Parts: sequence; structure tokens; C-alpha cells
Amino acid sequence: MIASLCWSVAGDLQAAERREMYRYTNKDGVKVLNSTIPPEYVQGGYEVVNMHGDVIRVVDPGLDAAGVEELKRLTEEKEAEIKWDRELLKRYSTAADVESAKSRRLAEINTSLAILRGNIVSLDSQIAREQAKAADRERRGQDVPEAILTNIKNFKLERAAAERMIENRLADYDEVASRFDRDIDRFLKIQQRLDERR
Repeated sequence: MIASLCWSVAGDLQAAERREMYRYTNKDGVKVLNSTIPPEYVQGGYEVVNMHGDVIRVVDPGLDAAGVEELKRLTEEKEAEIKWDRELLKRYSTAADVESAKSRRLAEINTSLAILRGNIVSLDSQIAREQAKAADRERRGQDVPEAILTNIKNFKLERAAAERMIENRLADYDEVASRFDRDIDRFLKIQQRLDERR
């Protein structure tokens, strides 16, 4: 049931996305109507039509290189948006589903941060313990064993690595939150478009 609903919504989405189509003449002289134009046909000019076949605008033949690049960029953006919309519809049924996925992913990152912070507390204790051993030796006028110095050095290196990992996880947190926020905004727009078509 859900799968058929998703396919139905995806079909509606495709139709909605194709409100503007391109009509151009291919190398065989045949008129083609499509959501994109292969770059090699742009120079020949084309028409932009709505979903009812009415001509919205006409682009004359002989578009310069900048025009071709701009059209290619716009076409790629449109295709990327359609792909994004399809993926969202495949993964989620409602905006609340996207919100739940966001919460789960951020909770995972928070758990990872908590573990790393716990590791740092443990490393701080180990460093303090080894430094106390070294200080005790020095107070007694003894040389500090190489093993203690190596332990201190290694614990400090581990602590620095854990600090870097925390920085990376915090950056991940912000990036994940932003990505899900964009997905939520996009999903709401998709729903609005589909609701307008009903």
C-alpha cells in the first residue's frame, strides 16, 4: 500500500516537475518534447512549453556559448532537484519522518561525542597519574624511567587525537542538522505542490 502510494506520489511529482518542457528538432528533423535538451540541439533554437503544450517562450537559433552553458547549468540543476525529490519521497512519507530521522542521526553524533569526552577524562586521569609518578621520582632525586615519559607522551597524543575527533563530530553535527533542515524544507515544498495538484 505504502509502496504504491509512493509510486503514485512520485508519478505526480514527475508530472508537476515537467510543467515546463522543451520542444526542439533533433538531427533527423523530428520535433522532440522533453524535460531537458541535449546541448548539441540548443544552437538550433527551441520552445519552452507548459504541460498543456502551449508555447511559453521561444529561444531563437544561434544561442552563444554562454547561453548554452547557462542552459546546461539550469538543466543540471533541475535534474538534481528531481533526483533529490524522488529520493526524499522514497525515504519518507511525511515531513515528521524527516524530522525523526534528523533527531536519530543527531542523537548518534551526541552519543559519539559523549564517548569521546569520557575518553578524554580517562586520559587526563592517566596523564595525571603518570606525571605524579614522575614527580615522585624527581623529588627522591631519581631519574624518571623512560616508560613513564613514553606513557605521558602517548596519553597526550591520544588526548589530542580525541580532541580533533570531537571537533570533527561537532562539524558533522552542524552539517547533518543543516542537511536535514534543507530536506525538511524541500519535502514541505513537494507536499505543497502535490496538494495543489489534487
